Parts: sequence; structure tokens; C-alpha cells
Amino acid sequence: GYDIRSDIYSFGIILYEVATRRYPFLSDYEKRFQRPNGIDYHSFISSIITENLRPFINIFQPFDYCSSLYEWKSLSLLMIKCWNTLPGLT
Repeated sequence: GYDIRSDIYSFGIILYEVATRRYPFLSDYEKRFQRPNGIDYHSFISSIITENLRPFINIFQPFDYCSSLYEWKSLSLLMIKCWNTLPGLT
């Protein structure tokens, strides 16, 4: 069901989009769900839920616009904590 954990997870996903300037999941799992006629979105979305897929993020490789590795690592770890299946317990 819906509760505060959904908001925390969503915040982490939005933070990922803003910080990386990429679509979450699709750029990371596109090849896995690519079919001859396009992306199999049903399997894609189902796997995000059932397999707890998360966007890939390299905490040691900041983007050009990030001012320091320390800031990037802090931001990355915040995103990862938001995506935890039990976000209040990290």
C-alpha cells in the first residue's frame, strides 16, 4: 500500500533524474527488455516491482557539473538510501 515509504522512494527517483539528467531504469535495463518490436514495458515495469530493480549509480564517478567527489558520493548515497525497501531502517 501507499505510505511515507512511497514518498521517500519517489523522492530518490526524482533526485536521480535531476542529478544524472537521465531516465531512471530505462537507460540501465534497456537491453534486457528490448524486443524486436520495441521495449517490453509490461515485463519492464513488472520486474522493477517484483525484482526490486534500482537505477545504477556509480558513487565514484561524478558528473561534470558536480563540484566535488565528496558531494557526489553524498548525493548518491542519499538516493540509494531512498530506494531501500525499508527506507526508515538505514
